[in-house]
Amino acid sequence: MSVEIIGEKELIKALESIEKEFPNKAKSFVNRQSKELRDIAKNTTNKLTTKRTGNLIERIVVKKASASSLYKELNNSTTSVYDKVVSSQAPHAHLIEYGHAIRGHRKKVNGRRQRKGRTRLLTKNRARAFMPIDKSIQEFTPTYEREVEKFVEKMLKKLDK
Repeated sequence: MSVEIIGEKELIKALESIEKEFPNKAKSFVNRQSKELRDIAKNTTNKLTTKRTGNLIERIVVKKASASSLYKELNNSTTSVYDKVVSSQAPHAHLIEYGHAIRGHRKKVNGRRQRKGRTRLLTKNRARAFMPIDKSIQEFTPTYEREVEKFVEKMLKKLDK
């Protein structure tokens, strides 16, 4: 018993043409989307932080994923040319993202600072965690899903031609 597919040669040619075009278009698509996420992260960080934060906003960058990235560890695979990482390279970014303990000042008694162990260094207060990167990802995810669907549809439309 055999099955004959009509238009098999045309389908194979169309798939080969998409295969040739796909790497370049996919690379540019990933680059565009990662830059868009970077811009959203910069805007969100600017809105959430009220005080001057140094180079925090300027240091949000897009870079290639390294072979030792979290993506590789989670998926047990190597990184490809399509992997990009949007992160803040500022040394104090984690303090803005997750908050931190507020370091208190030593109290002065009769003009002299008291020294009573580590308890004098910490207060019960904690700096607020702004979470600008997490909020940016939440804002970007629906847009990204729509863009991926459009990209796949565009590539599949080439099969129809």
